[in-house]
Amino acid sequence: MLAVCLLAWSSEAQESRVRLPLEVLGHAGAVETVQLELPFCCVEPARLWMRVHGLGYAGKASVQFNDSAWIPLGNDTARVEGLGKVYGGIGGAYATLRLSIPIPEGALQPGSNWVSFRFNPSGGMSIGYRVLDFELLSAEGEPLLDRRMFEVEDPSTWTPPRPKARRSGGANRSTPGGPSAFPCAPTVWTAMPRMGGT
Repeated sequence: MLAVCLLAWSSEAQESRVRLPLEVLGHAGAVETVQLELPFCCVEPARLWMRVHGLGYAGKASVQFNDSAWIPLGNDTARVEGLGKVYGGIGGAYATLRLSIPIPEGALQPGSNWVSFRFNPSGGMSIGYRVLDFELLSAEGEPLLDRRMFEVEDPSTWTPPRPKARRSGGANRSTPGGPSAFPCAPTVWTAMPRMGGT
């Protein structure tokens, strides 16, 4: 059985930090992939733990380890934790859930590995979800990743897409048609069924 350990931290590893959150947003089929370097050592990862925002229904997200089969996230495939489980799990009352899934045997190998998160077709119900945090766990539930590999995005550093835009009378001069187009313009395309079957 392959045994791996993720506790080592090198200068090379610092150059490939994982920036959180992972935003799996946009068109159906959008994928975000992170790379993990797994050296030989003493502990084999058994589960992938995640903290995810926006899992509004089963099958919205899938996870893949390297080129193994995609694992859809649902209450039958994932272990939801805490009150999130009590109140319906995936598709329940909580917008942010802590959950884990088993890692298929042999799915992770020594060296470079990829963990991918996919936004599955939603029928127009959603634009995606965010992975706020993740961890590899041993069979005993011990965390294996060195937290120094993560870089959490700082919202205070965000800038507007058009920083030179100026507002006057409640309207943005760089997008003068926006205030009227958003509530009044006809829908160009939608995957949602239209009211009355039209």
